[in-house]
Amino acid sequence: MRKMSSLLKKTLLAAIILFTILAVAHSMFSVWSLNKNLVAEYRNEGIAITQTIANSSSELLFDTPYETIQAAIDAYLEIDEIAYVFVRNAKGEIIAHTFVPTIPEVFATPPKKTQEASEVYIIEKPIIQELKIAGIGKVIHISSQMLGGVGGEVHVGLKRKLIDDKIWLATIEELGIIGLFFIVTAILAYCLVNRISQDLNRLITGVQQVQKGNYDVHISVRDHNEIGLLAKAFNNMVATIHDYDQSLKQSLEELSRIKYAVDQSCIVSITDLKGNITYVNDKFCEISGYSQEELLGNTHSLIKAGCHEREFFQNLWSTITSGSIWRGEIKNKTKAGKYYWVETTIVPLIDDFSGQLLQYLAIQNDVTHQKLFQEKLENEVEERTVELALANEAISQLNEQLKTENLKIKAELDVARQMQQLILPKPEELKGIKELDIAGFMEPAQEVGGDYYDVLETDGVVTIAIGDVTGHGLESGILMVMTQAVVRCLQELGDIGSLTFLTTLNRTIYKNVERMNLDKNLTLVILHYARGIISLSGQHEETIVVRESGEIECIDTMDLGFPIGLDDDISNFIDQKIIKLNTGDGIVLYTDGITEARDIHKKQYGQQKLCNLLHENWHLSSQEIQEAVITDLRRHIGKQRVFDDITLLVIKQL
Repeated sequence: MRKMSSLLKKTLLAAIILFTILAVAHSMFSVWSLNKNLVAEYRNEGIAITQTIANSSSELLFDTPYETIQAAIDAYLEIDEIAYVFVRNAKGEIIAHTFVPTIPEVFATPPKKTQEASEVYIIEKPIIQELKIAGIGKVIHISSQMLGGVGGEVHVGLKRKLIDDKIWLATIEELGIIGLFFIVTAILAYCLVNRISQDLNRLITGVQQVQKGNYDVHISVRDHNEIGLLAKAFNNMVATIHDYDQSLKQSLEELSRIKYAVDQSCIVSITDLKGNITYVNDKFCEISGYSQEELLGNTHSLIKAGCHEREFFQNLWSTITSGSIWRGEIKNKTKAGKYYWVETTIVPLIDDFSGQLLQYLAIQNDVTHQKLFQEKLENEVEERTVELALANEAISQLNEQLKTENLKIKAELDVARQMQQLILPKPEELKGIKELDIAGFMEPAQEVGGDYYDVLETDGVVTIAIGDVTGHGLESGILMVMTQAVVRCLQELGDIGSLTFLTTLNRTIYKNVERMNLDKNLTLVILHYARGIISLSGQHEETIVVRESGEIECIDTMDLGFPIGLDDDISNFIDQKIIKLNTGDGIVLYTDGITEARDIHKKQYGQQKLCNLLHENWHLSSQEIQEAVITDLRRHIGKQRVFDDITLLVIKQL
C-alpha cells in the first residue's frame, strides 16, 4: 500500500477533530434539550397530579375523615415518577402523607404565615421547586392550593433520578449511535482519503519524473472528479511540454547549425552596453590577427584604422543606443597593420519583457576585395570619362552635321509630299465626271505615304485606280508617283484592255524598282467605267459594291491580279470581273489603313463595321458618306497613334 501523503493525513485528522467537536456539541445540546423536555413533561404531569389531588381532597376535606384522604394519596405511589405526596390543612399541618417512616424535617415544620406567606397562599398557580431531600434525593417539588389556600395545600414530589436516568440512557444511546456512525464514517473517510492519496501520489510521482526530464509520463486515474480532471490536465500539460521540448531541441539544433554556418562565413562579435567585447568567433580572430584573450574586455578601438571621421562613429552609437539597427561599411586594421573593409550590421539585443538594452551583436562580412575592385573600377571610370568627354565632343560635331543633313532630307520629304498631294485628283475634277458622284480621301501616316488613288477620264471612259505600296516614307512615295504617271500614260492610250494595262504597268514599275534597288511592291486594282459598266482587275483589298437599297456585296480580288513590281511578268495572274451599276448603286474602294486601324485596346476597326456604316448612310452623297466613315474611324482610333496610311474612295452612279 502506498504511503498516505502528509497533506491528506492532516486533512483526515482535522476532519476527525471537527467531527468529535460536532459530536460532543450535539450530545450536549441533546442532553440539554432532553432534560428541558423531560423536566417540562414531569412538571406538567406533577401539576396535573397536584391539581387532581387538590380538587378531590377539597371535596373530602370537610365531610370525610383524613383516612380517606390518606387512602386517596396512597394510590398515587403506584406511579413510578412520584416520590411522595402529602396534604396540609389550612393551618399548615400535614393531615395525610406517603413518607416512610417519618416526615422529612424539611416538611415537618409548618410554614410561617407572614405577609409574604399569605400572599403566597392566595396564589392559585402551582409552585414548582427543585429540592434535595435526605433519604429521597433530588425531587421536583410541586404544591397546589386547595380552595385558594383556605382548604390547605397538596404537595407532590417527582423523582429527579428517573429523569437523570432517562437522560443518561438517551445520552449513552446517542453516543453509541454517534460512535458507530463515526467509526463507519472514519472507515469510509480513510478509504476515500487513501484512494485520493494514491491518486495524488501518482501525480506527485509524475511531477518528479517530469522534473527529471522524463516527458513520457502518463497518469491514469479512475475517477472523473477534480483529481481526474487534474490528472487529465497534467497529462495534457506534459504532452504540451514534450512537444515544446522537442520543438526547443529542434530549434536549438537549427540555431546551432545556423551559428555554425554564420561562424564559417561571417565575422561575429558581441559587446556590452559600454562597447566592451564579450564574445568573438574564430573568423574575427582570423581576419584581425588578435587572439580571443587579446580581444575580450577591449573595445573595437583596438582594430580601429583611423580612416573614419568622428561623426561617423557618433552616428553609429546614436543609432544603436536608440534601439535601431545600424548598417554600413567600416575600415579596420589588423594586428600586423594591414587594412581591411567589413560590411557591418549591428543589432541591439533588447529584453522582451523590460524593453531594456542588453548588448550589441555585430555581424560583418569581409568586403576588402570588393572595395579594391571598386577603387580600381572608379579609376577606370575616371579614365573612361575623359575618353567619353573627347568622344562626346566628336559626337556633338557629328550631330551638327546630321542636323544639317536632316534639314536637307526634311526639305526633300516636304517636296515629295507636296508632289504626292499635287498629283491626287482635285475635287473639281471629280465633280466634272457627269455620270458619277465621287469623293476621295487620303491621309499618310508619315510625311510621305505609300497609299495611292487616282480618277482619270478620257473620251467617256473613267479609269479608277487604288493601291497600297509596302512601307512608308520617301521611297514608298516615289513608287506611288511613278505608278500614277504610268497609269496616266496607259489611260491616255485608250482602250487597251485590262491584261495589257496591268502587265505594262507591272513591267515598268518592276524595272524601275530593280534599277533603284528598292525592296518595294504594291497591291493595285484598276476599274474602267463606261455607261454603267465597270471592268474590275488587279489584286487589292476586297471591293465593296453597294446597291441603291443599301445592300452590300464584297468582291474578293485575290484571283484578279498579282502585286505590282514583285515579278517581271504577271500576265498569267490577270483576270477581270464585270459589274453593272444602276442609278444609286456604287463602288467603295479603300486601303487596309481603314480596316486594320486599332484603338487603344488594339481592337481593329474591321471590314464589317465599314460595311454597316455604308449600309446606314448610303442614302447620302458620296462626300457625306466619306465624311461619315472618316469621322467614325477617328472616333474608333481615339488617342491611339495612326500606324498606316488611310485612303477611301466612294463612287455612286447618278
